[in-house]
Amino acid sequence: LAPDALLIARPALLLGDRSALGQPVRRLESWSQQLLLRVGHWLPSGWRPIAAEDVARALTSTLPTSTGVSILGSAEMQDVG
Repeated sequence: LAPDALLIARPALLLGDRSALGQPVRRLESWSQQLLLRVGHWLPSGWRPIAAEDVARALTSTLPTSTGVSILGSAEMQDVG
């Protein structure tokens, strides 16, 4: 059966403790997080890093109420989160 509605989330760089999830530490990813946290306020909201908790909050508050496909971009998630 096909779903009645589909919500696609497209966040920018996700912030969070990857090692707590058992994922390996990626040096370039850690460096990117630190850099973007310092200069993020100069970037468009769709490019700013976003915390995984903010993505979850945005997803639960914008669940689709109609049928079809909806895309939730990082800028919209920044506004909700």
